[in-house]
Amino acid sequence: MLFEKIPEFLYDSVGSDGISIPRLIINQLKWLDLVVSSKDLTSKIMQLILVSPADVQQHIISSLPEILEDSEHNDVAKELSSLLQQNSQLTVPILDAFSGLNLNTELLTEVRQWVMSTLSAVDLEVVPVIVKFVLHTVTPTDAVEVISELRQKLDVECVCFSFTATCHQSK
Repeated sequence: MLFEKIPEFLYDSVGSDGISIPRLIINQLKWLDLVVSSKDLTSKIMQLILVSPADVQQHIISSLPEILEDSEHNDVAKELSSLLQQNSQLTVPILDAFSGLNLNTELLTEVRQWVMSTLSAVDLEVVPVIVKFVLHTVTPTDAVEVISELRQKLDVECVCFSFTATCHQSK
């Protein structure tokens, strides 16, 4: 019942008291002791993510590891992976959610490869999150290959130059 109330408040701004009703409801879902139909809940959450404004999307996505049962993690990760490919603004919360989900190795490798392929085109402030995700998902068997690829994709001279230029401009 609570979950069905969220759409009524999705586009309301934060109240004068600083409270966001969708955030409050999502926070309550984190504390459920028993979910009768986890597939239905997961389906509704994923539908809600698609129609929500960006701030609510980010909050829901970052709350997923605490809300979902382990049996739903791989299915949600597949959906989040396709959402990540469609909306780069959600990179940080999605990668953070991946860190909290129990995923199978094949899916994690697939996501890591896709994320690394986008590394040269992402905003500079997202790079640390991507590098952290890549390094946390690397296995001992593919560590050398992944780290070598990471070094190739990261143009450290460009990053250092951009940082230095920004630092000099701010002085």
